[in-house]
Amino acid sequence: MNGDNSVAGLEARGWIVLDEDGGGTTPAWFQGDDGIIVTFEGTANGYVASNFAGANTNGVINHWLISPAILVNPGDSLFFYAASPTPGTTAFDDSISLLISLTAGTTPGDFASLGRFLVPQGNWGKYFVSFNASATIRFAIQYYLFDGGPTGMRSNFIGLDLFQLYSYSTTYPSTIAINKSFTFPNITSSSSYRMIGLPGNINSLASQFITGTRGTDWNAFYDNGTASNYLIEFDGSATFNFKPGNGFWLLSKNAISVSTNVNTVSLAGDNTYSIALHTGWNIISNPFERSTNWAAVIAANGLAANAVINSWNGSWSQPTVFTPYTAYYFNNTGSLTSLKIPYDPSGTLGKTIEENQIVFSEGDLKISLNASGEEKSKVIIRTNVEANNDYDVYDYFAPPGDFEESRIILVNDKASSDYKYFMIESRPEIGEGQIYDLQLKNVSNENVTLKIEGLNNYPGYEYYLIDISLNNLIKLNEGFELNIASGIKEKDYSLIIGTESFIEKLKDDFTPKQFALMQNYPNPFNPGTVINYQLATGSQVTLKLFNQLGEEVETLVNEYQQAGNYSTLYIVNSKLSSGVYFYTLRAGNFTETRKMILLR
Repeated sequence: MNGDNSVAGLEARGWIVLDEDGGGTTPAWFQGDDGIIVTFEGTANGYVASNFAGANTNGVINHWLISPAILVNPGDSLFFYAASPTPGTTAFDDSISLLISLTAGTTPGDFASLGRFLVPQGNWGKYFVSFNASATIRFAIQYYLFDGGPTGMRSNFIGLDLFQLYSYSTTYPSTIAINKSFTFPNITSSSSYRMIGLPGNINSLASQFITGTRGTDWNAFYDNGTASNYLIEFDGSATFNFKPGNGFWLLSKNAISVSTNVNTVSLAGDNTYSIALHTGWNIISNPFERSTNWAAVIAANGLAANAVINSWNGSWSQPTVFTPYTAYYFNNTGSLTSLKIPYDPSGTLGKTIEENQIVFSEGDLKISLNASGEEKSKVIIRTNVEANNDYDVYDYFAPPGDFEESRIILVNDKASSDYKYFMIESRPEIGEGQIYDLQLKNVSNENVTLKIEGLNNYPGYEYYLIDISLNNLIKLNEGFELNIASGIKEKDYSLIIGTESFIEKLKDDFTPKQFALMQNYPNPFNPGTVINYQLATGSQVTLKLFNQLGEEVETLVNEYQQAGNYSTLYIVNSKLSSGVYFYTLRAGNFTETRKMILLR
């Protein structure tokens, strides 16, 4: 698209421009502008654009850009790129439809739709279609939106660039060279496990690429997809053979180096290769030496938009690109026996920069665990008028977290899906109130901080966090943080968002009926432990630590507190030695003492 992209210039090169909405103040298609979107490839302003100014007075956009007639053969692939500006002009997303006429027709009635797609904001997105028969065709891009005229301003501006047709017969290799080294940050940490796969028509036991003794220097796990006992430890069987499309959890003290030549997998007539799946969670990998857009996999298999891949690099992400050598968790909710992977001859070789397709967006509420300035794990709560309270396409499953040291997930036991754990849960509204169940763990060697962001997105509501073990109701505000001690294997919370009346109905259930001091946990401990207590009435409260001689070591609490459940995180003084200590709670006429053990 580096030539003249005016209507006259496009038509001179064989393109057909149709303005099916009756026309606006500008042509339906025109020369791009680097001041709005920087050209993806080639000369400055070298793309074709369309916007709301070409719409009719009723605010309807219906702009068609039909390609010249082209000959395609089985295995050929068409690629192009689309983009819209960085959000700011309008908050509404633009979309395009991709259509094909197998008779090379020139009117809208000659075309069949291949789908409607959101146009990325602020960056160029790649679109892809493969052909499984010989034909002379035309493709068309339709920019079709309602309320998009100069008064409605619900559309923005889109650009199209770099249309390419690749021929399978000239681009697909028969063999590939695998030269790859995998390293691991810390063999003593479970979070250093990585999911690994190898491209090509390979069938080799994983251990042949690994040096050292299994169990001491390295280990591997396979996921069989069952609901429990799903991780199978390396046993030397063919289950642990690298094969096209599979992968394993691997951790090794030494680098894992692979250097070999292998045949490529054979492509089907539609330019895809099908990798085997079992039910439930699968560890899958790209069978090709080139990356593939995950959106192309979704389209080729008719998957729902929330059928994402999950990548692990010490924390989870959901990339848009299916990269070779990295393996991913994929939940086979449709019980497919195989998954078609389209070959992308324009895909990058080896590792690519992976853009996360799930992000914290305006209107979301995010709950995260953080340590050492890094976000370790997160969940997102959303409202969407098209969602329901059960599992649907707007909900995203949380992948199994066996190798996460710090993890938070949403649990919905009422969901009709077999799997109940989510990283994103969408409901149609907050209404009078909603309760979201959370489960977290922190088996790392450091404390983590629970943060909640986005409370301002739901004005007029009150927010509370329930510590299930304490039956404690904690009022929240924007910027809220809570320390979570190390060594916690599982801890449950509930997040309540509701009106004042909704919250008041719940409060009485969480008001203690008596005073109590609980046993600290963990115990024995080092360096931190949590002390919980409850107050039946408002009182002046002191919580003090004593040694075995009855000498006061430290005052942990000294203040007036209202009735409720309380939790104090105690980080031990570096001067204290190992041994038995006592902590005493005094609140009004109530006094109770318990014993704790410090192990250095």
